[in-house]
Amino acid sequence: ADRNDDLLGYAHVGFIQNIPILNYIAVTETARGSGLGHRLLRWIELQLRNCGYETLVLDVFESNPSALSWYERSGYQTVSQSFLYRIDLTRFQQESGRIEFVPAEWRDALAAEELDVFSKVSACIAGGRITLGFIDGSACKLMEYCGITENEAIVLVAASVCGHRTELIVRSPSAPVPDIPVLSVEKSLRMIKCLGETPCNISGKDMIAQLKAIS
Repeated sequence: ADRNDDLLGYAHVGFIQNIPILNYIAVTETARGSGLGHRLLRWIELQLRNCGYETLVLDVFESNPSALSWYERSGYQTVSQSFLYRIDLTRFQQESGRIEFVPAEWRDALAAEELDVFSKVSACIAGGRITLGFIDGSACKLMEYCGITENEAIVLVAASVCGHRTELIVRSPSAPVPDIPVLSVEKSLRMIKCLGETPCNISGKDMIAQLKAIS
């Protein structure tokens, strides 16, 4: 949103498994209180509805009550919660076992990160697969894992990126275990709104299952 070529507000919607996710929405200090944020959100919802999407999903931290209240007034409902925490890899007790990434794919991911600030790399592990996100040269995020537990994935990642990354970001349905050196912990609420005048044609149970699948 702009006025006389001055940027007043912006937003970004991503798609995971064809489900639209509102990654962020913000307005400038001078535009706050003008209703611009609400109009921008409504415009996004209208565009998605016109493209055939039935829902819009977003995450908001419980520690941000003003944003939570704003989304609730805009028609969004909380359907699940998770914890987003940052692990201090410089204080993480290293254990044996490492992820064997393909060297060329590792180099490509680092090059893409340098260009775009974020990139992903995946590797097969015994009985499963793991995907990491590289963020801004210092952090990494546990994106996906299968065939192992979350704690096993954290231990493997910590051993594999030791000396390359200083923190690991994890989104989990439960709080971190006490022996993990965390830098911060935030409870994140997943919210959803049905778009359009008619109810969504999926049940609440199915809706929550879809949302949990993209956590």
